[in-house]
Amino acid sequence: MAAYLDTLTVIIALFTLVHYSKGIVNDPSKNNIFGLSLSAIYLLAQSVWSTSFLLGDTWGRDLAHYVWFLFNTGVFLYLLDNEGK
Repeated sequence: MAAYLDTLTVIIALFTLVHYSKGIVNDPSKNNIFGLSLSAIYLLAQSVWSTSFLLGDTWGRDLAHYVWFLFNTGVFLYLLDNEGK
Protein backbone atom coordinates (compact mmCIF):
# COMPACT_ATOMS: atom_id res chain seq x y z
CA MET A 1 0.00 0.00 0.00
CA ALA A 2 2.84 2.42 0.81
CA ALA A 3 4.24 2.08 -2.71
CA TYR A 4 0.90 3.22 -4.14
CA LEU A 5 0.81 6.26 -1.85
CA ASP A 6 4.41 7.16 -2.72
CA THR A 7 3.60 6.86 -6.41
CA LEU A 8 0.54 9.07 -5.99
CA THR A 9 2.50 11.80 -4.21
CA VAL A 10 5.24 11.68 -6.87
CA ILE A 11 2.60 12.16 -9.58
CA ILE A 12 1.12 15.09 -7.67
CA ALA A 13 4.60 16.60 -7.23
CA LEU A 14 5.24 16.28 -10.97
CA PHE A 15 2.00 18.12 -11.70
CA THR A 16 2.90 20.89 -9.24
CA LEU A 17 6.38 21.11 -10.77
CA VAL A 18 4.82 21.73 -14.19
CA HIS A 19 2.25 24.12 -12.71
CA TYR A 20 4.84 26.29 -10.98
CA SER A 21 7.16 26.14 -14.00
CA LYS A 22 4.38 27.63 -16.12
CA GLY A 23 3.75 30.15 -13.35
CA ILE A 24 7.37 31.29 -13.35
CA VAL A 25 7.27 31.86 -17.11
CA ASN A 26 4.13 34.02 -16.79
CA ASP A 27 4.87 35.62 -13.41
CA PRO A 28 8.26 35.06 -11.73
CA SER A 29 6.86 35.78 -8.27
CA LYS A 30 8.30 34.57 -4.99
CA ASN A 31 5.33 32.24 -4.56
CA ASN A 32 5.95 30.49 -7.89
CA ILE A 33 9.70 30.19 -7.31
CA PHE A 34 9.14 28.77 -3.82
CA GLY A 35 6.53 26.30 -5.10
CA LEU A 36 8.83 25.09 -7.87
CA SER A 37 11.72 24.72 -5.43
CA LEU A 38 9.65 22.74 -2.95
CA SER A 39 8.34 20.44 -5.68
CA ALA A 40 11.87 19.77 -6.93
CA ILE A 41 13.20 19.16 -3.40
CA TYR A 42 10.34 16.75 -2.71
CA LEU A 43 11.06 14.77 -5.87
CA LEU A 44 14.75 14.64 -4.99
CA ALA A 45 14.06 13.51 -1.43
CA GLN A 46 11.56 10.85 -2.49
CA SER A 47 13.78 9.43 -5.23
CA VAL A 48 16.92 9.36 -3.05
CA TRP A 49 15.09 7.68 -0.20
CA SER A 50 13.32 5.12 -2.39
CA THR A 51 16.48 4.21 -4.28
CA SER A 52 18.49 3.92 -1.08
CA PHE A 53 15.81 1.77 0.52
CA LEU A 54 15.64 -0.59 -2.44
CA LEU A 55 19.44 -0.89 -2.62
CA GLY A 56 19.91 -1.16 1.16
CA ASP A 57 22.26 1.85 1.06
CA THR A 58 22.44 3.36 4.55
CA TRP A 59 24.54 6.37 3.46
CA GLY A 60 21.95 7.32 0.84
CA ARG A 61 19.16 6.82 3.35
CA ASP A 62 20.89 9.17 5.77
CA LEU A 63 21.40 11.73 3.00
CA ALA A 64 17.71 11.48 2.16
CA HIS A 65 16.82 12.38 5.76
CA TYR A 66 18.70 15.67 5.35
CA VAL A 67 16.88 16.38 2.08
CA TRP A 68 13.55 15.61 3.80
CA PHE A 69 14.55 18.03 6.58
CA LEU A 70 15.19 20.70 3.92
CA PHE A 71 11.81 20.00 2.31
CA ASN A 72 9.91 20.08 5.62
CA THR A 73 11.62 23.32 6.64
CA GLY A 74 10.76 24.86 3.28
CA VAL A 75 7.10 23.89 3.61
CA PHE A 76 6.81 25.50 7.03
CA LEU A 77 8.59 28.66 5.82
CA TYR A 78 6.20 28.77 2.87
CA LEU A 79 3.23 28.46 5.23
CA LEU A 80 4.57 31.19 7.49
CA ASP A 81 5.15 33.48 4.53
CA ASN A 82 1.60 32.94 3.23
CA GLU A 83 -0.13 33.13 6.59
CA GLY A 84 -3.53 34.73 6.28
CA LYS A 85 -3.44 35.15 2.49
